[in-house]
Amino acid sequence: AGSPAPTAGSTPTYSGVTTNPHLISGLNSQTAYDVYVRANCGAVDGLSEWSVKGTFTTTPNYCAGDHFYDTGGATSNYANNQNYTVTICPDSPGQVITVSFNAFGMESCCDDFYIFDGNSTAGTLLGNFTGTALPPDFTASTVSGCLTFQFTSDGSVTGIGWDATITCGTAPTCLRPSSVAFSLISSTSAQVSWVNNAASATAWDIYVVPTGSPAPTVGSTPTYSGVTTNPYTITGLTSQTTYDVYVRAN
Repeated sequence: AGSPAPTAGSTPTYSGVTTNPHLISGLNSQTAYDVYVRANCGAVDGLSEWSVKGTFTTTPNYCAGDHFYDTGGATSNYANNQNYTVTICPDSPGQVITVSFNAFGMESCCDDFYIFDGNSTAGTLLGNFTGTALPPDFTASTVSGCLTFQFTSDGSVTGIGWDATITCGTAPTCLRPSSVAFSLISSTSAQVSWVNNAASATAWDIYVVPTGSPAPTVGSTPTYSGVTTNPYTITGLTSQTTYDVYVRAN
């Protein structure tokens, strides 16, 4: 979308189409496209002018890495008076989706985010979330492999909404921790706690970096490895410094 309109001499994307409707393929996900159509009336009457522009936007491809956002997208807040439902399913039969939240924030009194196991809100309610605490990971457990998300907002105060990553594949068994929290903060130490979501976890790794540093990857060296207590005290910190902390289960 936003490209110049075609002229009489423009080369069509599809030429000599004989079916209506016609399937357009090879598009990019989450992309807006402008479409023009013209008639070919043969050697005598020639080509018509291009039609008025039609515009559509392709859907996200979550399994390929597109993030799942609220209606505000990656940079804006969601709107007031919203009430909508989104169902996300895997690409292939036998797979399941897992949702992992990277950011979350909404009006705690009046805006709600629901997660259901299955391809509709008739499925089991897995959780109802609001406020700013990051929800835990959820993995579908029904034959469909889908999760359904429902969001409602009232008429005042909005938030950043959510940014989530969708993973499609076999169900993971070692789920990541959630609800990382801090207490007993001093000039050089802080106590970190978390909610363990992995039933088989025997230890945890903790990664501590000054705020603004890159997030850890699978191969990053933890600041603390093989931790067996929750909460755990982080030491050796610099006074008046803001830190980001990540926890993973082993």
